[in-house]
Amino acid sequence: MSTVNYLYPVVGSVPSSHATQTANLVNAQIVMTDGDTVATISHNFLSSAIYPPNAVSDLASGFPLVDWILTSPPTTTLANPLQVFVGTNAVSITKVAQVGSAFTGIFTVSRPQTATR
Repeated sequence: MSTVNYLYPVVGSVPSSHATQTANLVNAQIVMTDGDTVATISHNFLSSAIYPPNAVSDLASGFPLVDWILTSPPTTTLANPLQVFVGTNAVSITKVAQVGSAFTGIFTVSRPQTATR
């Protein structure tokens, strides 16, 4: 089973929606073994199809953004190493279950910073 270690804004646990009101990003370390296929980072940004009001929604605008740095990359070449799926309160990272596909990485989930947030 993949491991998600939250690093910011709360160390060691899923950040609450209150914690992410002032921190517009979530950092988490993900550790996936060869047999793992999915890791989920809960961000609690409460993104929706109607926020912000009277504007294009975060999800429709391509937010939140996901960046990553692999601190221990896979040892084999993968045809499609990582896929990222963005949802209203979580991001799912998927990979194939294959020998040599294990990795460790730091993932940053961020949303736009505006004066209304």
